[in-house]
Amino acid sequence: PSHLSHLPPSHPSQQPSDSAHPEERPRHRSVAAAAPLREARLPSHQAVLQQALAEFETATRSCSAAIQHAIGLQLAREGDIRHAVDMFRIASAAGSAKAQYNLGVCYEQGRGVDRDMAKAAELYQRSAEQGHGRA
Repeated sequence: PSHLSHLPPSHPSQQPSDSAHPEERPRHRSVAAAAPLREARLPSHQAVLQQALAEFETATRSCSAAIQHAIGLQLAREGDIRHAVDMFRIASAAGSAKAQYNLGVCYEQGRGVDRDMAKAAELYQRSAEQGHGRA
């Protein structure tokens, strides 16, 4: 139409129509086409829950080991070295590098346990592998 000649060619009124009735055309073809792809990329609820549970268990073990190590330190300060060693063992088994180091010190010095240099070296090694600076 001549009364629309002042509009730029990119204006929708000057674009060719796919059908005789514009309301029949899908408005958002790219969104409609992308929806199945987006849904396919979403993990299932069960997978998300399993991942969250695994992360929670890892965090719980880590916190538990840190708490047990801290209790072991406090028991050692109070002179209850045998119970401190028990806490260091539990935390060490849970992967605490600090507890592994301190348990190694106990074995090296024979504090609360029989002196065992091989066991001390093993614990120092495990602690060092996790980046403990003094091991």
